[in-house]
Amino acid sequence: MAGWIGVITDVGAALLAQWVNEKMLTFSSANAGTGTVAADKLRQQTALAAAKQEASIVAREAVEGGIRLKLQVTAAETGYRLQQYGVLAKIDDGEPGLVALFQRDDEGIPIPSMEESPDFIFTFYSLISCSNTGSWEAVLDTSALVSQADLEQRAAQAEKKASDRMDGIDQAIAELREDTNDLAEQIRTDIGGQISALTARVTANEGKLSVLWDAVFTDVTKNPFAIVRRSTA
Repeated sequence: MAGWIGVITDVGAALLAQWVNEKMLTFSSANAGTGTVAADKLRQQTALAAAKQEASIVAREAVEGGIRLKLQVTAAETGYRLQQYGVLAKIDDGEPGLVALFQRDDEGIPIPSMEESPDFIFTFYSLISCSNTGSWEAVLDTSALVSQADLEQRAAQAEKKASDRMDGIDQAIAELREDTNDLAEQIRTDIGGQISALTARVTANEGKLSVLWDAVFTDVTKNPFAIVRRSTA
C-alpha cells in the first residue's frame, strides 16, 4: 500500500479500550472519500474530509498484530480522487464510530464514474492494529461477494465469447485466403491470355516490319522484271 498512512483514531482507541469482558467488537461499515487533513490531525478525525461513497467490506481475517479487512469500491455516481478510507466499528449495540482512518497525500486513486467504467473495482487492505484477543466480527457486504458458481459461470461465458470470437476470426481469415487465391488465379489467367494476344500481335508486326524493311532498304542491282517474247508462226 505504498503512499498510504493509517491511524487508529481517538474514537477508535476509546472503542478498543471498551473491548473487554467478552464484549463484541463489530466492524460495521467503511467509507471512501477525497480530501486530506494534516498528518498530526488524523487521530482527531471523526469522519472523512469529504466522503464520496460507501466502501464494501468483503473479507476479514485475524493476523499477527491485529485485524485485516479487505475493502472494495466500485465506480461512483460521479468520478473523484480517492484519498481517504474510513472504517467504522461499534461495541455490542453501541453507536458506530470512526475507528481507523487511512490517507494518502498525493493526488490519490482516480475512481471513475459509472458511465465511464461500470465494471471498475478497486481493492484496499486495511490493517487495524490491536492487541486485544476478544470476540470480533465484520459485517460483510454480500452484494459485493461473488460465489464460486458465479465465477465459474462468468469464466465459462468469457471463454465461450473468446472462442466464438476466434472462430469468427478464423472464418474471416479462411474467406480472405480463398478470395486471395481466386484473385491470384484470375490474374494469372488474365495475364496469360493477354500475353498470348500480345505475342501474336508482336509476331504479326514483326512480319509487317520485315516486308517494309525489304521494300525500303533492299539494294536492287538487277532488273527484277523479265519480258518473255512469244513468236507467232
